[in-house]
Amino acid sequence: MSTTRTPIGSTRPGSRQRSTRSRGASWSAAAPSETLEGDWHPRRIVVLQFPSADHARGWYESPDYVKLMEIRRRASTGSLILAEGAEF
Repeated sequence: MSTTRTPIGSTRPGSRQRSTRSRGASWSAAAPSETLEGDWHPRRIVVLQFPSADHARGWYESPDYVKLMEIRRRASTGSLILAEGAEF
């Protein structure tokens, strides 16, 4: 697994950023973020990018992730969306 830095989210002092590519998918996380419009004020944003929507669904439904999902749901709350066509 290789790690690269990507300028996402806030660049204010204390912000944390990370971008990683692994198993055909890449992910980026940033905290804190700043809401410019609307009522959504997440504490952390994680973006996963897959080669296709079918690949993303395959990851989400995979036995390995289903096991991790149970742990994630006990430890955190959040929302998960699938958006096709976004390039990062």
